[in-house]
Amino acid sequence: MLKARIVAVVSLLAFLLALFLAPAVFQQGNGHHAGDIINISGEIKTISATTPIGNPPPWEKTGGRMITYEEFVNFAKSLNTAVYLPTSLPKGFRLTAVWAEMPYDKIKFPIILVYSNNGIKRYAAEEDTLGIEIYKVSPAPLQQYVEDGATPIYGKDGALIGVIFPDAYCPTCKVQKTLPLAIVRLGGLEYEITFNDINTLINIIHSMKPLK
Repeated sequence: MLKARIVAVVSLLAFLLALFLAPAVFQQGNGHHAGDIINISGEIKTISATTPIGNPPPWEKTGGRMITYEEFVNFAKSLNTAVYLPTSLPKGFRLTAVWAEMPYDKIKFPIILVYSNNGIKRYAAEEDTLGIEIYKVSPAPLQQYVEDGATPIYGKDGALIGVIFPDAYCPTCKVQKTLPLAIVRLGGLEYEITFNDINTLINIIHSMKPLK
């Protein structure tokens, strides 16, 4: 079972380039194993929940920077697929920062959205933020995650749209060692979402609608 052994570094998450908020973790069956951390560049680093992460360079030094909401919207509208955002947020939460990969001043995935009720703008996953990392869909089938022990998430039509790992390892959290992590696929994009309450996280996922 993958539960309680899932390791997630939410880069974007330091997500390993330095997130929220968020490399995916795989178990044997899809070519990777429990304990492997896969960062957004696809590099595999084997690590256990007790292995020190070390200090990866800040994402700002490897191509990431904060962008305006308007820049994000323009980028989203330039895509051939819809970008989904939550329409229901925890009480007092609002969008406080948008981070993006910006090589040569051109926005590209991953994109990290930080929501907070106290003005936090850091992209690293924390107990006090809602983090959403958006990137192109990975090849790993969602059903594989379910077979490895993740909790399935179904859409209104009964289709499998994502999974939740209740105890994803969070090295950037201040007090907790784990956070619930969801991997959701909507409209041709993948979303890694972290929040400290599973029920609220599920409500956030079901509230996601295409950006207009």
